[in-house]
Amino acid sequence: MSVHRVYELMTADIVAVPKETTLSEAVERLADKNISSMVITEGNIPVGIITERDIARIAAMEHGINEIAVSEFMSKNPVAIYKNADIISALDTMERNRIRRLVVTDRKGRLRGIITYSDII
Repeated sequence: MSVHRVYELMTADIVAVPKETTLSEAVERLADKNISSMVITEGNIPVGIITERDIARIAAMEHGINEIAVSEFMSKNPVAIYKNADIISALDTMERNRIRRLVVTDRKGRLRGIITYSDII
């Protein structure tokens, strides 16, 4: 029995936006693509992640989302995993960090995709 690798189950066609993107643009992209999270990048390096839950929290604060950059509210330093890591390592990393998604990177730390708990199970 072989163990699957992260790249075999990850979603490679993800929505990523530069850290300067406004919250209103991010909300629009989440809705248009019917997704629950997006990776925030600087170049092609993941620097954060923002989720529907983050957006709901921000909306409750009544900030002007047209002027605020996603980088002000993103979860910084997203937990990442190398694309060739095994799925057991991915699950262990999610469990240790109490999260349900991991940013997938190549050896140079460049964004390659995202893998969620649902992708694995």
